[in-house]
Amino acid sequence: MKKDNTARYTVRQMRAVLFEADPLLVVRFWEYHRAHPEVFEAFCARAREMRDAGRKRYSAWGIVQRIRWEHDIQQGTESFKINNDFIGLFSRLLVHVDPSFEGFFQHRAMKPDDRRVSGEERYRQ
Repeated sequence: MKKDNTARYTVRQMRAVLFEADPLLVVRFWEYHRAHPEVFEAFCARAREMRDAGRKRYSAWGIVQRIRWEHDIQQGTESFKINNDFIGLFSRLLVHVDPSFEGFFQHRAMKPDDRRVSGEERYRQ
């Protein structure tokens, strides 16, 4: 896997990678990812563990639940916050960073009529 530098992406670069997603959701995901790049690192590591264990496909939701559980056990503090809306974006970002994960996650199409925000001009930077 090439070195992950996605926390350095601009919002425009992140939106180009996650082009199917609601632009406002991508902005929120980008802000979270920049503030917490360790979450994506953990997501990548857990996905590699599952693949190395012989799994051909796995649930991004399951990986995020494991990250939450591990954090709660290790930190002993209140639940770790990862917005469920970001789970599909983490898996898509992993496939972008490491194309060998293509097909590992089942991605549902993000239909244009599912987008909650229109007018891309508002989100350009």
